[in-house]
Amino acid sequence: AKLSNLAISGWSAGALGAQAWSDALLTTFPAEQQEVIPDSYIGLFPDGTQGPVLKETWPVCDGGFLQGFMSNALIASCEAETITMQEW
Repeated sequence: AKLSNLAISGWSAGALGAQAWSDALLTTFPAEQQEVIPDSYIGLFPDGTQGPVLKETWPVCDGGFLQGFMSNALIASCEAETITMQEW
C-alpha cells in the first residue's frame, strides 16, 4: 500500500543524514506527499575534504544499501574522492 505522507528530517549533522538517505527512502517508501527537511546544517567543508569524508568516514562507496541508488558516474566520483554532498 502506498503511504499518504512521508517526511524525512534531521537537524545539524542529522540534516546530512536526511539528505543522504532521502533518495533511497523516498524510492523505497513511495507516498502521495513526500518531504525532506534538512535543518540547521551550515554545509561548509574545507576545500578537498568532502570526497575523503564521504568515502572514508561515511563509507558511501563500499557497496552498501545506498550504493544501489547511485549512478555509475557518482560511484566513480566517490571512489576518486571527488564526490560532494551536493551531488550525492
